[in-house]
Amino acid sequence: MANIENQQQEQIYTEKSTLKNWFRSKLKPTQAQFWAWMDSYWHKGEKMPISTIDGLGEAVDGKAPIVHYHDQYATNDATSLSNENVEQWKKKLDVDNLQFDDQAISLTNEYVDFGLTNVSKQAQFNQAIYESNASKLKEPTNEGDSKEYPYLVGIDEEGYSAKIQSGDIGKNFANTDLVVTTNRKHTGPASVELAMSFICSNSSVRYSGIVDKSADATFNIFPVLDSSGNLAKSTNAINAMIATMKIATPAQKVAFMKEMNGQYSSGQITTTMILMPVVAIGDNTEGLSKIDIYGTELNIDPDTSYVRIKELGNVTNWQDCAWQSIDSTRLEVYIDNSFIDVNKSYVFELKHGIQVHTTTVSLDVVSNLTDIDLSTLIYTQTKDNVPDNYINVTVDATGFITHTVKNSANPANLDGQILKKIKTQPIANYDDNLILIIDFNWSYPTKGYEFPVQYDFMGLSKVIEYPENDVSNNIVAGVGTGFQSNINSNMRTRIIGGGFIPKSGIGQAIIIKKGSVLTTVLIMGGTIIRYTSNATITSEYAVEFNFVGRYLDPKQVGTYKISSIQKF
Repeated sequence: MANIENQQQEQIYTEKSTLKNWFRSKLKPTQAQFWAWMDSYWHKGEKMPISTIDGLGEAVDGKAPIVHYHDQYATNDATSLSNENVEQWKKKLDVDNLQFDDQAISLTNEYVDFGLTNVSKQAQFNQAIYESNASKLKEPTNEGDSKEYPYLVGIDEEGYSAKIQSGDIGKNFANTDLVVTTNRKHTGPASVELAMSFICSNSSVRYSGIVDKSADATFNIFPVLDSSGNLAKSTNAINAMIATMKIATPAQKVAFMKEMNGQYSSGQITTTMILMPVVAIGDNTEGLSKIDIYGTELNIDPDTSYVRIKELGNVTNWQDCAWQSIDSTRLEVYIDNSFIDVNKSYVFELKHGIQVHTTTVSLDVVSNLTDIDLSTLIYTQTKDNVPDNYINVTVDATGFITHTVKNSANPANLDGQILKKIKTQPIANYDDNLILIIDFNWSYPTKGYEFPVQYDFMGLSKVIEYPENDVSNNIVAGVGTGFQSNINSNMRTRIIGGGFIPKSGIGQAIIIKKGSVLTTVLIMGGTIIRYTSNATITSEYAVEFNFVGRYLDPKQVGTYKISSIQKF
């Protein structure tokens, strides 16, 4: 920089104090002074010499020289840098420990097939590629047979390979689904053996040409299927038969049972009556109560059947009962009193073979049944305005009623008329519940007629009297003897809840009043008839017997006896 300053032309100027002195007030500067003033400053059109800038040399001292040489430049391949220079550059850039091998470089993508992620290293990727290429098949050039080369090579879609037994050629060794698009028919003398599980999922599978071996006793094994369609053989097909009967119709079950049940009932079980339908346990909570269930097909097998009592409305509350079949129409059942509760109702479930039957009638449980003393009953004939030459009715001291005919007659004018009426005093209030049992024996001659010739009625009666011949208003629940199906149907229907026995024999009438429900049961000669009706009794009621005549004959005899009256 000193050389540069020496090379600049030295500039001439006038001191500032001199210039000021020239231009004081009232002085007149000369031309030379004006010019000296002008020459003392730089004009804009003039270039300022470097030498006139104070300190410039010191400011640029130590910088690049004016002359530069190529051996001082940094080359692209860094050959001009010494080892010392390189180390210094590394330290300055903080890369003196930097690795650049495949153990240090991370991947930028994931390679799922290789199990690599973006944090895996290049070395792992290189190894995976190597192993993948090593497992791929190279095209063979040699030829041979299956003895010399017992293995084949299988290749998947990605080029991976494995060895396979050459003997598996033609087999479904790939374990893939086979699709047949055209019908096939395989023939030949050889058999085909399937030594694996075989599943037919097509509903049209069928067998043709099967030989009939019905007459061959050695063919005694059944083919059976389970619920999943698995085929097996069985020498005992009972389980399959039981499952079949569970879905059979009632008619099919009856037909089957007729073949299988032997001495026991084979028809459809029905139940019509429980006697008595009311049981009183009182203090006897540890004892047994006996009832009879009436119906049909009740001769059931004691080894395989059961009778079970269930609480009505709560069938999960049940207990097995002791029982025995008396005949096909009646079961005797013994109930454990500790199981039943007062003021509850119960039904019975009967199982016989594959049948399970529940009674439609129920059993009511009460605390006590109060017996009415029969010796206190007073019998009164309230109808006796017919000539005595027709019938005679008597009541002895024990309440035994006898009805006889004095003379043969056919009083058509009295057809349907009450000839005699026997009635007790009131036995209960209108809101009482009771059970009335009447035993009777009725006989009559047919005399060539198809129907009996004498009509007798018995049952509960209202105390309030209605017209003498109005049977329906007097007897509200009762039974009649001597009725035939096609005679006096009008009178028959007028007895509410009444039943009629058109034949001779010994029988029993049971009349039950519970609330407004009146149930009448007739038992005679193995026949049981049950009627249920509703009637409102607003007064006291009694027991009444009515005797109506037609085709009178001295051989007609009827006896009647109240055997029991119980309130509950």
